[in-house]
Amino acid sequence: MRFLCKLFIFLISFTMFSCEVEYELESEKFVPKIVVNSLFTEGEPFVVNLTFSKDIFSNSRETNYIQNAKVFIKEVNTGKMEALFYDSLGNYTMTEFLPKSNFLYELKVLVPGYTEISASSKLPSRVSQVNIITENSILNQQQVFQVKFNIQDKNSGYYVWNWINTNKNNPLDSSILHDAAKFVKATSRYGNFDSATNFEANFGSKTNEEEFKKSLVLTNDQINDGDISNSEINQKYYLRIMSLSEEMFSFYISMDKYSKNSNQVSSISYLPNLYSNINNGLGLFGGYSQRFIEVSK
Repeated sequence: MRFLCKLFIFLISFTMFSCEVEYELESEKFVPKIVVNSLFTEGEPFVVNLTFSKDIFSNSRETNYIQNAKVFIKEVNTGKMEALFYDSLGNYTMTEFLPKSNFLYELKVLVPGYTEISASSKLPSRVSQVNIITENSILNQQQVFQVKFNIQDKNSGYYVWNWINTNKNNPLDSSILHDAAKFVKATSRYGNFDSATNFEANFGSKTNEEEFKKSLVLTNDQINDGDISNSEINQKYYLRIMSLSEEMFSFYISMDKYSKNSNQVSSISYLPNLYSNINNGLGLFGGYSQRFIEVSK
């Protein structure tokens, strides 16, 4: 009887261990891609940032900057071409060749061992004719400040806009946004408005001769950017309207969708891909301009 018990335990153990099978995940060898990051605006030198993409299975946080590339910018309207020189942290730049409004620019990047990388984008002009009407009203039993504006320029365009308040400790943000991710953060830094929180999204486009009317509805907290410690005596308020190239606009739309869906990833959800206009690589090469219009509250 004791023998049968031992035999039974042995057979159970053998069956359990014999079911264990080791699997090794096979994956193709990771080959990094070239990531190009370059936004440009009128009167500021071109800055092109080059890095290698990372393996999603890598635990390394180190950024692999590319230091041995040859980078060229061509002004298509004139045929002028200039070489950019390496500065630091993957940045290639120059000081004499400056972007011009309504000019088309082409980028060419040569990295040893990789296919030639290229991209193109136009620098749009700033909006010139904007009509603004403001009014205080009551919405949902709360006092709000409404800013209505109409872009009256006859040409087509792609736009992003937001509300900005400044004081002596928080000066007007008119810095150039070379980094594509920083561009998205900067447009939302001072109370970004999208369809999730207000009546309208904070981006849109228009064709030639098309009327372009939009509005912002602001609460007191949004007007002051949530900072009630700042004295209104020193405050200034602005509507910032950014004119984007088609490439930058496409990137902004994809980034907006990405940010809205990034916290909802599941086996049945869809996470949009970020837009890229880099041939044989990843990233963005795009032009933009911006205008700050002071608004009386």
